[in-house]
Amino acid sequence: MAKVALLIGVSEYEPGLNPLPSTIKDIEAMRRVLEDPEIGDFEVKSLLNPDTLEMQTAIENLFLDRQRDDIVLLYFSGHGIKYDSGKLYFATKITRRNEKGELFKASTVSADFVHDIINDSRSRSRRQVIILDCCFSGAFANETKSRDDVSLDFQKIQLGGEGRAVLTSSTSSQYSFESIYTQYLVQGMETGEADENNDGFISVDELHQYVQRKVQENNHEMKPQIQAVIKEGYNIVLTKAPIHNRESIYLGIVRNWVCNGQVSDIGRLALNEQQNRLEIESDKAVAIEEEVLKPYKEYQRKLQQYKEAFHRAVQQENPITEQTRHELIGFQRLLRLTDEDINRIEAAIIANLTDPKKSINLQPLLPIKNHCNSSVWLL
Repeated sequence: MAKVALLIGVSEYEPGLNPLPSTIKDIEAMRRVLEDPEIGDFEVKSLLNPDTLEMQTAIENLFLDRQRDDIVLLYFSGHGIKYDSGKLYFATKITRRNEKGELFKASTVSADFVHDIINDSRSRSRRQVIILDCCFSGAFANETKSRDDVSLDFQKIQLGGEGRAVLTSSTSSQYSFESIYTQYLVQGMETGEADENNDGFISVDELHQYVQRKVQENNHEMKPQIQAVIKEGYNIVLTKAPIHNRESIYLGIVRNWVCNGQVSDIGRLALNEQQNRLEIESDKAVAIEEEVLKPYKEYQRKLQQYKEAFHRAVQQENPITEQTRHELIGFQRLLRLTDEDINRIEAAIIANLTDPKKSINLQPLLPIKNHCNSSVWLL
């Protein structure tokens, strides 16, 4: 399985379209997170300020001759132009109008062209993601803004399809001048915060939900959209959560498999499987498990200390004096042991002194919340 991405950014335009200097930063940020082997692990190509032919050629090369399991991602940051017919066109560095003020379609890349390419029989990939950070209504001179009442129809544009998802920074009737959409996309993937279900991976839908939530929290007017013809498109996994986040996930899983300070044989097999799924290195996994077991082992050590202290006390004086009992209570408080465990320790030692042949299995009740696999994490 290959993971390939094409990032197209257009920041420089002919007169009539405002420049978008932030587009270059968008491309750099997306490339950083998608190329990171611990996050996206994509093979990434960037295309900055292309003309029409360059953009079309790059898009065609991206999608053609891919295998069924390949993940193909197309990202565009720039101006999106909505012409009279309601069709979407992506502006290039040479996009302009004719003498009548009409759009030179030949200077743009149409959504219809993208549709033809991704549905070409030579493009066998069934996991395709289109991310558009652009204004669908265009950004021409003020006199064209009155045409914003024309809406785009994704089904007509046909950028959706089987195993295909489209993420956009705004609705069909919104402007998106230098939006912070890409900033939130990158933030969600790079920090792992977009991993909504804490399974160590970030799907298309999770990324959209994260961006949408950030937009609402910060009171931005834009309304990010997601489109997929069938549900599978929403479930395409884009990236892994960063290493530190996956280690936190594994730590939580270990806690659910530990019962009274131990991991059963079945639990060990389960943890090995989860370790492989999350790609946690063996030494890191051991360190995480030791971290989880540390409080159990520390409590056992304290129990053993009290056991030895009480055993010495009853050997020296039986029954023990009030002064010794007062000291034992102080020692118990210092060790922060429960009365229940103390009573069981003392009962076992006294019973053993009375009848050495009688063996009592001391299983202290650890004051650490643990349900012994009552709810196990399955990824």
